[in-house]
Amino acid sequence: MPTAIQTLKWRGFGFDRGEGFVELRFGVIGFAFTRKSLWAEVQELREKNAQLQEVNGDLLFGYKELRRRVIAIQVVADTTKKLAVEINGEGVE
Repeated sequence: MPTAIQTLKWRGFGFDRGEGFVELRFGVIGFAFTRKSLWAEVQELREKNAQLQEVNGDLLFGYKELRRRVIAIQVVADTTKKLAVEINGEGVE
């Protein structure tokens, strides 16, 4: 069973045909008729994209957190710089 899609955007006049779809354009109004399986595939890909975007965000957050920790460890482990602390008015290294 075909699925019809209507758009309201200037796309010119014309006719396109491809694997699984036929498109008619009449200036501002366009109609596309697709195989139902093609439209279902588009919906599945959108859902998969949303899931991957979420995973990407989680991985990016994890990377930034790990990078922050590595920098903190490098600062603490850097023995070329002496850290001085003052306790009760006396300097302690």
